[in-house]
Amino acid sequence: MHKRRWLTILAVLALAFSGCAKEPDQQEKPEEATKQAKQAPEKTPQKILFVNTKFKDEVSQSYTTIAKAVNSIQPDVKVEIIHYSKVNPDFVKKFGAAAMLLGPQGTPWWEYDQEKLEAAREAVRQYEGPILGICGGHQFLSVTYGGQVGPMQCAPGHKGYEGCIKEHGFTPVLKKKDDPFLADLPGEMVVTENHYECVQKMPEGFEILAGTDMCPVQAIRMKDRPVYGVQFHPERHDDDNPHGRTILTNWLKLADLL
Repeated sequence: MHKRRWLTILAVLALAFSGCAKEPDQQEKPEEATKQAKQAPEKTPQKILFVNTKFKDEVSQSYTTIAKAVNSIQPDVKVEIIHYSKVNPDFVKKFGAAAMLLGPQGTPWWEYDQEKLEAAREAVRQYEGPILGICGGHQFLSVTYGGQVGPMQCAPGHKGYEGCIKEHGFTPVLKKKDDPFLADLPGEMVVTENHYECVQKMPEGFEILAGTDMCPVQAIRMKDRPVYGVQFHPERHDDDNPHGRTILTNWLKLADLL
């Protein structure tokens, strides 16, 4: 009787220990999942190479405003501002840009050292991704592909931009051609202007998308690639004049960043 009783007790204990042996395995599963999650590499954000075309190597408010406007639409992209003097084909290849922005300038182009600009121009020509040139960046893009840029109208004997006519503030711009870049916009959009110069000869392989009487080349695109330029400032918009934000949104979509 005692022998049978002891056998029963031993059997119960064996089952109990067997159950306890399984519990650690069950507890380790979530720990293993956590460990694997920690070991998984973080997703690297896509980068936009924002080429600073200003005469001096300094980041102005215009550049930070454009970067903030882009990130307000797509916060997951990293916008890096690099002066044109540091941009060349090798730099762009190593940078790994998902897209490229060409920014504005405040010094007449004829005062630049043209040889120093050429390395950056060649980098733009070799880059195969989406591009958007804004104001001076639009002019830079145009010259890169064989266009010509000059003041819209200046008084005789002027120095720099002094004595030249300027297009400034919110201005109606007429759409001349339908394009996804100008999707969801009326035939007469209102955008912010701030420039003395304009593209006077179109670059090869581009077409005009929008213009004004004073500056007929306000928006352009390369015919076979998502490469665009705008003479105006799409980053400067408000609740009453939101068309600039729509344009930036459209470009981010075309660049497959949104």
